[in-house]
Amino acid sequence: MGSRRWRFIVLYLLVGVAAFFVFGREASIPPHIEPLETLPRVTKDWSVIAENTFSDNVLRVLAPTDYLSRVYNGKDGEIASLYIGYHDGSFGSRPVHSPRICLPGTGWNEIASEPRTISLPSGNLPVIYSIFQKEKERLLILYWFRTAGSDTNNHYIFNMNQPLLSLLYQRKDSAIVRVEVPISGDEVDAFEVATSFIAEFNPLIVGLLPEAPR
Repeated sequence: MGSRRWRFIVLYLLVGVAAFFVFGREASIPPHIEPLETLPRVTKDWSVIAENTFSDNVLRVLAPTDYLSRVYNGKDGEIASLYIGYHDGSFGSRPVHSPRICLPGTGWNEIASEPRTISLPSGNLPVIYSIFQKEKERLLILYWFRTAGSDTNNHYIFNMNQPLLSLLYQRKDSAIVRVEVPISGDEVDAFEVATSFIAEFNPLIVGLLPEAPR
């Protein structure tokens, strides 16, 4: 009888947290960020060769507060695509979309995925290492989620952080950062290109997105 009572208490608490997260959305305080388009187009080793603008239909589905979608060319001819989707958590802003949800709709199928931690000069970064295939093409994608100044490669932790940050700090902001590198030969080579790109750009990306709550 006692265990049943505790189950009801836990259930009510979970419902209460969910209700606060849903109905308290308008009470959140969206933090200020710099426009993502201010991310440098040219750095020491990389320069932009294409910038993508999403259609109205895509934007209605993703509903980001701000986004950036670019293709960069490395000094040795490497290609890396970067997508940043930022959602400030205000009313009308939808949750972040994972590549495993949106890419299959464009013909890309995930054939491998695992969490990894890559070592950068700025520190360790948790990422999701995934490989997608479309006919004979293969694509390496490294992506991670950033919420209130903290990075994670765990979908469940990312989703659990949202109501917690809302309750404690009135923050619902989140972002996804995705780096894509075509696999023309060895997966290891593509991973090295992606890691090199992230090492140069991640400090710049962090500087644009909201800091941790104080």
